[in-house]
Amino acid sequence: MKKTFLITVLLLFFFFNKQCLAQETTVEEQYQSFLKKYRVYQAGSDFYKNAKSKYLSYQSVTSRADYLGLAKKYLSSEIEAGESYAVFIRSRLTEATKILNYQENFYFIKLDDEITFLSSLKNKVNNVASISDLLSFWTEFETHFESISSYGYSIKAHIEISSLEKIDENLKITKDKLSQYLTESLTGNSYVDAARDNFSVLEKDYAKIVTSTNNLKNQKKNLSSQKVSQETASTIRGEINQVLTQIQLLSTNYQKLLQTIVSR
Repeated sequence: MKKTFLITVLLLFFFFNKQCLAQETTVEEQYQSFLKKYRVYQAGSDFYKNAKSKYLSYQSVTSRADYLGLAKKYLSSEIEAGESYAVFIRSRLTEATKILNYQENFYFIKLDDEITFLSSLKNKVNNVASISDLLSFWTEFETHFESISSYGYSIKAHIEISSLEKIDENLKITKDKLSQYLTESLTGNSYVDAARDNFSVLEKDYAKIVTSTNNLKNQKKNLSSQKVSQETASTIRGEINQVLTQIQLLSTNYQKLLQTIVSR
């Protein structure tokens, strides 16, 4: 049986990238809660596999009963870990919307629905009396967690692009202030004239940053309408890193330009 959960959770580190956002204790606590439940789920793997192997080999009443009991316990632990993961990424989104000051409803609604579903599914699993029903519930979990996983990657990209937008806004403020300073400075000063010329060259670099940022903004608009995979999120992160490098370089050049004028 496919275990999308096992693969996905290994990539949780991206939510704790301090390059863009600070962390809050409540989010950290929920992350630790998720890790605890995920370890419980992992710890039950061997017991489940052994019980399944005996059931398939012997097909006895005893092996069937043992398998059903351990499978229920194992699936319940997986659902609890999945539910904890959904709660965690929801809190991560809540944190980001407060820090970055923007509205987000789609992911909150979707995650609330998934959390409610997993809570209900966990109760069904605890009361299940047949292996066929249990396997059906397992399939339901995997289908829903695939959606939760997609929301996780989508939220990751959403937060990172929104963070880049804020950085770009700050860069524009710096650029506009420098432009105003150069405009108001007296002409006839060779250093100021050279600085204006240098600034006009740097405007081309800024235009490239704006183009790249706008492209990422357009991608963000489409995130909620598609299944976002690890590969998609990684590609977006790579594009963001490239723009951040360009912004850092341009900011350094702005600072050098200003220092040259002020020192004269």
